[in-house]
Amino acid sequence: MTRRKHSVVCALLALAACGGSSSSDSPGGGSGGGSNAPHNAACTYFGGKTGGVGNDRAQGVCLIPGSENVVICGNTTSTDFASVYPGVPGWRKSIVGASDAYVAILSKDLHSILAWTYLGGAGEDRAYGVQVDVNGDVWVVGFTGSVDFPAVGGGHPHTGPAHSWDAFVARFTPNLGVCEFSRCLGGTDDESPRAAFAVASTGEVYLSGMTASTDFPAQASAGNTLFDATANGGWDAWVAKLDPTGELAWATYLGGADEESAWSGLRLAPDESAVYVAGFTRSDEGSDGFPATNAFDVTYNGDEGPLETSLGDGFVAKLSPTGALLACTYLGGTQNECISPNEGLFVAPNGDVLVIGATRSPETGHAPFPVTANALDGTHNGPTGGTEGSDVFVAVLDPALANVTYCTYLGGVDHDDGAGIALDAQGRIVFTGDTSSLDFPVSANAYRAKYQGAIDAIVCALSYDSVGSTLVYSSYFGGGSVVGGGFEGDRGRGLVVRPSDGKIVFSGDTDVTDFPTTGFALVPDFIGGVSDAFAALHSID
Repeated sequence: MTRRKHSVVCALLALAACGGSSSSDSPGGGSGGGSNAPHNAACTYFGGKTGGVGNDRAQGVCLIPGSENVVICGNTTSTDFASVYPGVPGWRKSIVGASDAYVAILSKDLHSILAWTYLGGAGEDRAYGVQVDVNGDVWVVGFTGSVDFPAVGGGHPHTGPAHSWDAFVARFTPNLGVCEFSRCLGGTDDESPRAAFAVASTGEVYLSGMTASTDFPAQASAGNTLFDATANGGWDAWVAKLDPTGELAWATYLGGADEESAWSGLRLAPDESAVYVAGFTRSDEGSDGFPATNAFDVTYNGDEGPLETSLGDGFVAKLSPTGALLACTYLGGTQNECISPNEGLFVAPNGDVLVIGATRSPETGHAPFPVTANALDGTHNGPTGGTEGSDVFVAVLDPALANVTYCTYLGGVDHDDGAGIALDAQGRIVFTGDTSSLDFPVSANAYRAKYQGAIDAIVCALSYDSVGSTLVYSSYFGGGSVVGGGFEGDRGRGLVVRPSDGKIVFSGDTDVTDFPTTGFALVPDFIGGVSDAFAALHSID
């Protein structure tokens, strides 16, 4: 197996092992069982039904400032978007490959579609992250396996051989009618940023991810020393900055002799004086040379079992705007952690760094998972070790990454995984994710208190201070009537808080025909194929 294919297969297997799906024959609550309807303010399917296997997924989500219209992105094999969603703006209305990326703008009430576009070439293309800049332009990132991926506005084309993955970044006008800029970034092997990117107020774009390329285009910023110019392991994390014209300002490897990825998230400090990235590593700080420094935990804790079942420790790193490494900490215990590859990092207005993911590590042993005294739940709930069972974890670090001020488990007896973390205006931590646990902790005011299917999405909120923590809201969200050939359930992936009223907007995908859509939804019924994307507006109060 080639280095590229080995790294890709192992990454997918390991991600599935860390909070992924597991089969269950336990009875669910049934569609609508235990529902508290006022919390489900709006919910819609999104997708098509023809072409390929009819697989539509929503990964990233953001809001347009002012209007609060909802922007989602993802990937689709559906060829019929033009007939399902006619008469609205969009740059490209025909799918090019077997699977293309897409971007869509929905009204804030999820009742109508305002714009959409495909994005891709003849290979496989996936969009994971989306943001709107200060000018209203829509940015999207992901990866592409298309050698003919559109390079627009002077952007760089795909650099690897056919079917290898390059990172891509693209910018659209506010109505998605024109692609103003698009480029690829990578070497001759695989790269992916997933949703890890941020657009600075001055127009620079930061992104991070994983690479299996020994010729990834690492370069120093003008007048500065490059942190790491050389590939270190089977695959490395990387961080890069593009200038406002889309040219590479700097790029660096970040890793050790084993495997790393920094695709779990990238955020800027509130004053844009630092760049934070998150991911996972299997490299220790000694012989492997992982650059843990100036931080809470500079000693590797994790499981060093087969990569197919082990991701080692999570990590969070802080870099300067010129690419210098300022701090880097491990975050983990004796078993296996995965900071969520779906928007698993958030920086609070006060500079605190929030991460979410899944862990199999117990709170005891020679390297206990670092739950804090003020945790909501200080005890791991699922089986520890092996390939079964994980808990959601939520952690808060100070801006220097020197201290973990809050860290808690949240889960049941089966697989639980968190994603899409944010803070609301009241300082409460809100997130989505998915669970296979019949006993996932739900709040008394939950929209759905009963488990629905093999995998349910979750939507949660908690508050904390130096003394303790409260589960403000926690609910299952999904259905139980699974389409044949689907992945058996519902997954929450991206999340954002609506400023005007504090409601949560989250996105994901589902393969159930009884998903809890609401009246006047853009698409109230399952469209067809294997899976549909979804977007939901949810109240936690």
